[in-house]
Amino acid sequence: MTREGGRGALRAFGGVLHSFLRILGALFVAAVLLGSGLGWYAYRRFSPEDARRMAADQLTAMLNRRVTIDRLVLSPRGLKVLGLRVRRRRPVQGEPDLLSCASALVTIKFRPLLQRRLEFDTVILQSPRVDLEREADGTWDLADVFGSSTTASGRGGGAIPLALAAAETMVRDGTLLVGDPRQGWSVSFDGVSMRLDSFNERAPFPVKAAFKVTDRFGGRQLAADVSADWTVDLAGLHWSSATVRAEDLRASIAGAALRGRGAITGFSPLRFTLDLDAPTLSPEQWRYFAGRGLPLTLPPSRWHLEAGLPAPGMFDIEKLTLDTPAGQGRMTGLFDFVSDTQTLSLELAADDADLAEVGRWWPALAKRSLSGRADLRMAITGWPGRLQARDADLTLRDFGASWGRGRIKGALARATATDEFSRVEATVAGATVAALGSEFDAVSLSAALTEKELAVNRLGLRWNGSKVVVSAKVKMRREKDRRTRLTDVVFSGSADKVDWEAAAKLVAAFRAEISTRAAAPDEEASARPWVRTFKYSIPHGFPDTAGHIHVGEVTQANFWCKDVDMLWTLRGVTPALDKASGEARLRFGPGRVSDIPAVQASNQFLSVVFLPFVFMQKMNNLSVFSAGTAYPKTLDFAVVEGEYGAAKGVATTRYFHVASPQLAAYAEGTADFSHEKVDMNILTRLTSYRGTLPEWWVDELGRPAIGFRVVGDLSRPELQPRFKKIGADEIETKVAEGRARAAKRFRALERLLARLEAR
Repeated sequence: MTREGGRGALRAFGGVLHSFLRILGALFVAAVLLGSGLGWYAYRRFSPEDARRMAADQLTAMLNRRVTIDRLVLSPRGLKVLGLRVRRRRPVQGEPDLLSCASALVTIKFRPLLQRRLEFDTVILQSPRVDLEREADGTWDLADVFGSSTTASGRGGGAIPLALAAAETMVRDGTLLVGDPRQGWSVSFDGVSMRLDSFNERAPFPVKAAFKVTDRFGGRQLAADVSADWTVDLAGLHWSSATVRAEDLRASIAGAALRGRGAITGFSPLRFTLDLDAPTLSPEQWRYFAGRGLPLTLPPSRWHLEAGLPAPGMFDIEKLTLDTPAGQGRMTGLFDFVSDTQTLSLELAADDADLAEVGRWWPALAKRSLSGRADLRMAITGWPGRLQARDADLTLRDFGASWGRGRIKGALARATATDEFSRVEATVAGATVAALGSEFDAVSLSAALTEKELAVNRLGLRWNGSKVVVSAKVKMRREKDRRTRLTDVVFSGSADKVDWEAAAKLVAAFRAEISTRAAAPDEEASARPWVRTFKYSIPHGFPDTAGHIHVGEVTQANFWCKDVDMLWTLRGVTPALDKASGEARLRFGPGRVSDIPAVQASNQFLSVVFLPFVFMQKMNNLSVFSAGTAYPKTLDFAVVEGEYGAAKGVATTRYFHVASPQLAAYAEGTADFSHEKVDMNILTRLTSYRGTLPEWWVDELGRPAIGFRVVGDLSRPELQPRFKKIGADEIETKVAEGRARAAKRFRALERLLARLEAR
């Protein structure tokens, strides 16, 4: 059976329950009239054939169906009826009858019979069968059974209680089939056994019943054995007040023994309640239910259902609760089977769920070491196979979880999804996170996610004794392989202070986490020239970025500075660096570099920042300088600033400026990282120099001033001294021009980042 089976079964549920007494009544009325035939036979000496014809004719008139009876047999135990059949409204060759019964035994109380009253002692139905089908016009074949009961019985509905009015009524090995040939589904109730004692239409009476229900759903056959002791109250045939209660309901499904109680409270409209206690449900049992692997072990649980059929084709779940050791889950919902497109609408909720307990149910969650409590609300619409979560709210209190070498604890987190999960908003407060080899505390977050964008309105934390605040906007794209790729990142961040070595380790750990390229062994990395090491540290899939970072203080073993401020935009970055383009502005100071070569050797990024210093140090090797002391290895500076551009992998130093008590420096030029080539002009003016310099290395005011050009291989460049005096204010003029150009270029980016930082 397809998924229509479950839908059809529910759609038929109300009709089957409401018509159950009709079905039995049809069989029992036959026994009643046959009993009447026995009475006539006794007092008028009719033949058995006359009694058979009379019973068949009256049943035909009463049921609006052609009724046949094969034989009547009078035995010492009573009247035995063989081969009772009720035909369909529109019989089709080869289709089964609507109602059939292999044999029925009726015994009559003879004392009331002598007083011209018909009272039954026992009615036993052997192997009755009911085939209930939906016809092409959408109606059920049982719809007009007893349509003429007023005529037959003298009052509406009276045939049913008359038929059931026996001291004892039993059904043995009965079968009920319910199906819709148009939609290709059917449900069978086999092995139906029932015992009804002391029938009374105005007072409660007991019924014992058991059956096996079988259904084909999603290509699988599902079966359950059900038995119960019922108490039935027909409320004088006022169906809206009639009740059926089962105080001891038992069911067995896939080896799971369920026990509980249930009640039908009113047949028009139909409403019912059900309470079930379920044992532990294993993954194998969930596989039986769902038809696929589901590694869930649900501990013993208690289910409570209140539902009804408020209108034809509507199934209303007024309340469904699930009580487990982790807490209680709740659901309400409505199933609509009559619309052209069947739909359901469900509301799910859970309060104060114990996440540690929930984590034990699912192996994947057990690995996460969940802790804390959770509240959940979710709205679902659609239909099985096309379900959609419309919106949801989730709150996690004192939340903890682990993954790999990471761990979060103590978090208060809230998430809200709206517009069919097209937008998700989340907040986090008070969390402590261990990840990437570091620990972050006082973590707070405010973020929003859509299909195409992640907006981090604010991420705040304390790391390594520093307060860090970050804002970002990330644009995403879904690739053909269904993976999400980050395409654009706009970022703004600030930190009180940063330890350079700790930050470098954090960046390396993050890069390794997101990179698809296997990390190179340390020996291999150290054997490369620094340029290649820098290039190959860039991960694949690097997004286009723009951002602003401000750090109050940076410390490193050989480097210290305050007020680091960096603004950048960067596009097309790959490890080859042949398509990279963008621009950046960097400013920091005051500060001190205690060992310039050591700083350059310690980090690839610092090697790029201090690239002009690399070449200044190489100038010390020229024989014209005494003892290599032209450029100091230790430098105190007021400010270091620069602007950089990139196009097609070629980086341009638009201007680089150092203001220091020891020297003033300016640099401009290009560095082609793709081909590892450099062409850069550097101007420097020294505060003092104890040796003697050539005339061209003294500026127009007589101060030591050295200019040179760097060309060739980035790792082994050629230095070409400038044989022209540097102007008195040439360095200051070039710096002013560079600053003006940078201000103009970065004006739009500054406005964009100001809006981001103001959120």
